[in-house]
Amino acid sequence: MYEKLLSIIVPVYNVQGYLHDCIKSLLEQNLDDNLYEIILINDGSQDGSGKIINHFSEMHSNVKAYHFENSGLGATRNKGIELAQGKYIAFLDSDDFVPKNAYSSLLDSAFINEAEIVTGPVERFENNKYSRSGLHKKVDFTEKINTNFFETPSLVYDSTSTNKIYKSSFLKENQIVFPENIVYEDIYFTMKSFSLAKKINIIPTVTYVWRIRTGESVSISQDRFNIQGYKDRVNTCLDTLSFLKEHASKKLCAEFEKKVIVFDLPLFFPEYTETNKSYTKEFIKITRKALTKLDKQYIQNCDYRKQAIYYAIQKKDYKTVLNYSVDKVKTMQLGKHSKPSDKYLKNYYLKKITFNHSDILKTKVKKATFKDNSISINVKITSSLLDTIDEKCLSAFIYNDNENKEIQIRKKDERLYEIKIPTEIIPTTNHSSLNKIKLIYQDGDLYNEKVLSEPGANSKATTVNKKTEKWSYKLDYTFSWELYISKENITNVFDNLDIQDNNLIIKAAHIDPNSQFKLKNFREKPIIGEVHGDEIVFNLNDFEAIHRLFELEVSNNGVQTRNFKFSKIPFYSSQIKQDETHEYVIRVYNNHSFTLNRKGRHSNVLEMRKNNRDLLIRFESPYDLDVSLSKVFLSLKSTNGKVVKKFPADIIDKNTCQVAIPLETDNINYFVTYGEFVFSVDYYLNNKLLPSSLLLNASRKVKFPFSFTYKNRKYDFSSKNGNLIYLYKKQIWDKVDNTRQKRKRNYKYLYPLFRLLPKNKKKVIYYSYWGDQYSCSPKAVYETLEKKYPKYKNIWIMNDVNLPIKGNGQVVKKNSLKYWFHLATAKYFIQNTNMPVDYKKRRGQKEVQTFHGTFMKTMGFDTPEFKFETRQNKIDQFQKKINNWDYVSVPSDYMTSKARSAFNTNVKSIPSGFPRNDMIFDALNHTESIKKSLNIPSNKKIILYAPTWREGKSSDIKLDIENMQKQLGNDFILLVRAHYMVSNNMDIRQYYPFAINVSNYPSIEELYAISDVLITDYSSVMFDYAYLKRPMLFYAYDLEKYLYSERGTYLDYEKIVPGPVIRNTDALIDELQNLNSLNSRYKDKYQQFYDEFCQYGRDGDASETVIKTLFK
Repeated sequence: MYEKLLSIIVPVYNVQGYLHDCIKSLLEQNLDDNLYEIILINDGSQDGSGKIINHFSEMHSNVKAYHFENSGLGATRNKGIELAQGKYIAFLDSDDFVPKNAYSSLLDSAFINEAEIVTGPVERFENNKYSRSGLHKKVDFTEKINTNFFETPSLVYDSTSTNKIYKSSFLKENQIVFPENIVYEDIYFTMKSFSLAKKINIIPTVTYVWRIRTGESVSISQDRFNIQGYKDRVNTCLDTLSFLKEHASKKLCAEFEKKVIVFDLPLFFPEYTETNKSYTKEFIKITRKALTKLDKQYIQNCDYRKQAIYYAIQKKDYKTVLNYSVDKVKTMQLGKHSKPSDKYLKNYYLKKITFNHSDILKTKVKKATFKDNSISINVKITSSLLDTIDEKCLSAFIYNDNENKEIQIRKKDERLYEIKIPTEIIPTTNHSSLNKIKLIYQDGDLYNEKVLSEPGANSKATTVNKKTEKWSYKLDYTFSWELYISKENITNVFDNLDIQDNNLIIKAAHIDPNSQFKLKNFREKPIIGEVHGDEIVFNLNDFEAIHRLFELEVSNNGVQTRNFKFSKIPFYSSQIKQDETHEYVIRVYNNHSFTLNRKGRHSNVLEMRKNNRDLLIRFESPYDLDVSLSKVFLSLKSTNGKVVKKFPADIIDKNTCQVAIPLETDNINYFVTYGEFVFSVDYYLNNKLLPSSLLLNASRKVKFPFSFTYKNRKYDFSSKNGNLIYLYKKQIWDKVDNTRQKRKRNYKYLYPLFRLLPKNKKKVIYYSYWGDQYSCSPKAVYETLEKKYPKYKNIWIMNDVNLPIKGNGQVVKKNSLKYWFHLATAKYFIQNTNMPVDYKKRRGQKEVQTFHGTFMKTMGFDTPEFKFETRQNKIDQFQKKINNWDYVSVPSDYMTSKARSAFNTNVKSIPSGFPRNDMIFDALNHTESIKKSLNIPSNKKIILYAPTWREGKSSDIKLDIENMQKQLGNDFILLVRAHYMVSNNMDIRQYYPFAINVSNYPSIEELYAISDVLITDYSSVMFDYAYLKRPMLFYAYDLEKYLYSERGTYLDYEKIVPGPVIRNTDALIDELQNLNSLNSRYKDKYQQFYDEFCQYGRDGDASETVIKTLFK
């Protein structure tokens, strides 16, 4: 009997910068903690990795940390196999991570048939972007149950051990272990496992994310131009081939041997810019020896470039091997009768190479439609090799493992072709073999096959989901982006669905006894449907999550299917009351699938129209409102999450409210910038903040779409099927700027002329956060200048020309004609994020960089972004912006030093403090009014929690607010200020009025002023808050990630911060309950921190100091 369901083995070696992400991804799996164990094995790390795994082991009961002397990856994984107590075993490299549903998806599949191995696709993560692994795109990841290596030979390319789970007994009974003391041990291990397994399952869900490391931290297996690494790969491949020849079929041996020649050896082919002649010579020597043990006929299965290099290797033609590389040469052409020509290749090579396995054709699917019982596909076909594509040489087929039928293809214009497929000829889908389309180009000796692939437009245009009376058709794309068409017989017919007594019930005319039904969400456990007669029942009693979309998934014998439909599709969207504050939302789609969500009860729009200078909105509340006990606010939230605006509503009667949104306003709090917004309502009843209530057009009282224009603004409103209401606001450009061509001409021709005009010595340009905001230090300097030196002409550069500012300053739209004029003729520039790249500084113009925080983390050229940047133009462009600076405003000598070194500049510093911090001192005079605006009682102490932004969109702020409320609620109020990518997803409403989300409050300086204590982590807010000399707590629950991140830090965090470093909420509560003790314990450290980082600007006069220096 196994103690755990799953053991995840993580070898750890010198990965302190990535280890936190790795372990965090394991802890966030949607599995119960008691079902799986995480085995962290330190393989003699010399960095902080050992300390990190110890910390996680202390914090989590299912994490175990082990420490051994260095023995290599293979040996360490083998130790893990011995230690594992799970029924299944998984491996994870400690610099990689896994999606939240990775292991639950793998285990769900394994349970169907007690599989020995379950595998899934892999994604790459490089430069903060995800892409599909090229190696794994060669694998057929069509969902399969009970397959084997022989039936799915493409598994030869699935040679990573880490995207799978293995049955523990299978590994141990077959004595399958990793080879030791070599690199690329995965290849032997996985091929041996596949060849001995009788029950392999394949799932289409991505189960692993492979981090591509760059610069100094590149991993051994990713170093493609290391000759020892090449030797290891060759030896591993040859050892694996020897094993397969003894234990596998000839077909599999051939497939693996082909893969070695087509993929493994070419991974190390020399590249012109990355390698040299000595590497090339050694590479040729090793490869020639390897080819004596391989069947060289498989060279013909390579593309033309690899063939040429292989033939050059055989001839010891070093020059061709090195020069004919992808990063240098792209000159091959196929002329008349597909005759090849290439100025870099001798005739010897041109005569030997073939093109049957080269990318002759490239495809992009532009549109796919279902009409009149046929599927039509418009595809763009191009070729980088052929001079012209001869339509007569082109044919198309729909095929699978068993059938191959020619289909119609015709040319529509120069590059666009139409493929038409009558539905009656589409084979019924066999889940082990999908229907795909291949193009054949045949011209004389040239014969080339291309599987139709790559969507070239959005998903709606390039996919098909269609149900007919008997059939379900789906056109979509595999993990490798190959187009497929499924055709399934409909065996589940639904009549309707409803929710009764917290059960979702599907009433069915027919239910397939082989089908299983689930409601799935990748973050949560699935809800299983149970069949009772002609009903499928989902118990929703454990459905507690809000705003989690669960979608129906139907499978037959474990394989996902589309074999269901409604006899008549129900109404698109239904809202069903769950309790006094929540409702279920069911949406049924045209493809007959449906989703279930749990949300706050919706509000219903009754009227929405332009009323003079206002947008008038009247709506019905789901609650009975009492004017004396209720407050109501209408919210507009931008769809990108950056902007939230709240407008107080008047309560007309107990169920009706009305709000007037001003179309013209001087109040920044009520100004709606351009963009797309969705409407919702916040209800405060009896001093409780209820769940967010979406504003819907459920009763169809308002006719959508409609639009109107107000001055230079266009307002478009839309709502489909009574669902969400959207506002799309856009600016109307002035006539001289209203086309892209006009704007280009203004920049190209008029801006240079403007630069010949005299500079205005009294004109100042302000630019804050890339033109998105009227804020920060530019705002502070402007308001001081406006008040004390009114003779200056102040120009704000904004993306939204209507954004209100105080005083008499002028707002100019970025990239407009006026913008270029003022850039050319202003004397002074004050910015906090660098001026736009097209701005060309004139002699005599003065620019101040005000920054927006003291540097704790590395900045500028010290960051990995530039430290390992190889594109000189990007480095030069950044340095050009920096060279425009004449001054930087700084709060300390430390910042002067770091600004100069980080940005490679000798810029003059203004010892002023950050001008924006003047607003802290001003806010100290208005604390009571600030508290009143936030509905904070004057008798309670205020905690401000302001964490730094962490990569990703997690809504988890890692605070046990419920416990804080219990322990501190009588004496404290908690203000939470998070980055918009976190704040707009987190939900702390249930803790109001103890906890208040102030993430969209316009002035953090005012929040500093009213707070009695700051909780932060690594954010630069600590340096600004220090001006108040008030206590600070440092809630660093992920300290190791921060300390050892690839980005790096300038300061020793644990030594420098003026307060306790805390790892959990309980310790945080203890400190807050003893604030007086905290003050006395850290008094000296507060003063030291203040003296070092708050040297200047202590009197709230930073703006004045900057002005006097700049305008002297």
